[in-house]
Amino acid sequence: MKWSWLALPLLAACATPGEVRRDGTRTDWTLTLPAKDAARCMARNAEEHAGYVIVQTREADPAGAFEVLVRGPPDTTIAVAVITPAGRGATATVWRAKLPLLPTDLPGAMAKGC
Repeated sequence: MKWSWLALPLLAACATPGEVRRDGTRTDWTLTLPAKDAARCMARNAEEHAGYVIVQTREADPAGAFEVLVRGPPDTTIAVAVITPAGRGATATVWRAKLPLLPTDLPGAMAKGC
């Protein structure tokens, strides 16, 4: 489902990744893909699911981990995912901002097939 994120400025101040990690709703996922591939997969899924978002993937700590940031206008962080290697696959922790009207299925959509 595509959502119009143009309403986000009316719903909350510009949330930072740190604020979303501190105050957001957390879910954990076990992924079959290696961490780097899983991060790309989750970023692609976020773009396809949410629409009107900017997704950034970057290396994170610990070594071999990746972070996926999902933002809506005006630079409001919607979700933060940290993907870490685990055996042949990876684990992901996704924090979703607690914003009214924000689709609650975003973390599951991000992890799907990864």
